[in-house]
Order: sequence, then structure tokens, then C-alpha cells
Amino acid sequence: LYVVDSDGNIVIYKTTSQSESKGFGDKIASEEYAAGISGNIETLGDSSVLVSGATVTSAAVKQAKNDIKAAYLAVKEGF
Repeated sequence: LYVVDSDGNIVIYKTTSQSESKGFGDKIASEEYAAGISGNIETLGDSSVLVSGATVTSAAVKQAKNDIKAAYLAVKEGF
């Protein structure tokens, strides 16, 4: 879950569910990981959302980032 403000800054990031192996899923659902998802959605790179070994959930977080970025840019540009 990503929430961005009108300037594209990430206000909230939260992993709402995950199905990784024990240990990897714990990392991606942690507050420490969520705290690292910050800044502007336009500049947040794919590598900054990945967790080594958490293949499925990392891909989902990356896809969610790309989806919210596309939605933000569409609103910003007036569709």
C-alpha cells in the first residue's frame, strides 16, 4: 500500500500481506523496511524496494510502486 501526497512524496508505505518464506517475509513486512520506502514516487527506484530472497513479495512491491507512480503521473498530467 502506497499513499502519496499531491507532490508525489510517499506519505505511507505498508506491506498489507506477504507469502514469503519465514525470515524473508518478516523483513519485507517490518517497520524498518517500510521506513526505507520514502521520498518521491517519481525517483524511487526498483532496487530500493527489493529484498534479496523475497522474490514474489519484492515483485509485488515493485509492481505496486510502478502502478502508483503511473497513477500519480496520470493525475499530475491531467490524464
